[in-house]
Amino acid sequence: MDQREKLRQRIARAHQRLAQMDADDVYKAQRAALRARQNRERRMRKQRKRWAELVVLSGADHLDDAQLVAALLRAAEEGRTSQLREEAQRIGTAYLQRRPLPPDLQ
Repeated sequence: MDQREKLRQRIARAHQRLAQMDADDVYKAQRAALRARQNRERRMRKQRKRWAELVVLSGADHLDDAQLVAALLRAAEEGRTSQLREEAQRIGTAYLQRRPLPPDLQ
């Protein structure tokens, strides 16, 4: 085996190692993206569950979807002023003191 052939083999092995390292980097990036997406989805499921339990806790579970959406839209619209936000906070806090949240919602 002459010098040129040895160099070609070394170059070929270096290319293989580089390709493997690139593949590892791509895999790590994909795993990180998957974990980030799963964490986002987990947080959203937890938040949706919390919202649903708060609707039940507040006694608003008897409302149909349109009524519930209208109540939330009204609250969001009225909550733009600091005075109304503070009043809503005070009312909500007083209600939750009388009827505390379940431990998994705190």
